[in-house]
Amino acid sequence: MKNVVIVPSRLASTRLPEKPLALLHGKELIRWIFDNLKNSKRYDLYFAVDCEKLIKFCEKYSIPAIYTDPLLPSGTDRVYAGYCKLNKNYDFIINAQGDEPCMKAEYIESFIEFVSKYNKKIFKSSIFTIAKESDDIDSFNNSSHVKAVCTIDNSALYFSRSQIPYPRDKEQKIKFLKHFGIYGYSPDALKKFVNLKPSFLEQMEKLEQLRWLENKGKIIVQKVNFDLISIDTKEDVEYFESKVVKNE
Repeated sequence: MKNVVIVPSRLASTRLPEKPLALLHGKELIRWIFDNLKNSKRYDLYFAVDCEKLIKFCEKYSIPAIYTDPLLPSGTDRVYAGYCKLNKNYDFIINAQGDEPCMKAEYIESFIEFVSKYNKKIFKSSIFTIAKESDDIDSFNNSSHVKAVCTIDNSALYFSRSQIPYPRDKEQKIKFLKHFGIYGYSPDALKKFVNLKPSFLEQMEKLEQLRWLENKGKIIVQKVNFDLISIDTKEDVEYFESKVVKNE
């Protein structure tokens, strides 16, 4: 299976200005992601960027970058645009979010291995993603942390920023799936996704994956045991620096 990882990286962030260039322990976010993902023989790696400033930055650090239209409405659209510009054939396209500095090559490789076990029909028609079982009450109460609910065979039923599944009995221990925004698609599934109109649930929750579910698509979830720290605000940067030691 020939795989490509495309990281959508957008300079025009609202909550954290110029987020890809935000410094974490003195090193830019985009470089953390590149350094963590670059050393794998299981996939090719590219960054889909939205401006000349990021193109020049990537050239400086030998980061493979593709220029994509700054007016594209989402990271998924940017990944698809980047894939089309590559003009290469891949079996599996992975959208690795541009705000996850803790993502590692071994996590992506495990994801590829998980997906490769599905038959051709399911593989071509489904979207794949990852989530972690958690009992962290702060994460459960945080609307920035997306929760997933799945069937017994790991097919997603719903994703929400709300507290799901909600424990009606207050003494019941919290247990939920914390979703991470890593997605994998066949080229056919990705093309179909970007051609669907934004859906009601997607617009309500501001979660793109709900567009696929609302259109009767299947999302399969790999349950993992690692955690990630998304960088969206200055507070996230401070939290990251308090938890993660700088790597060289």
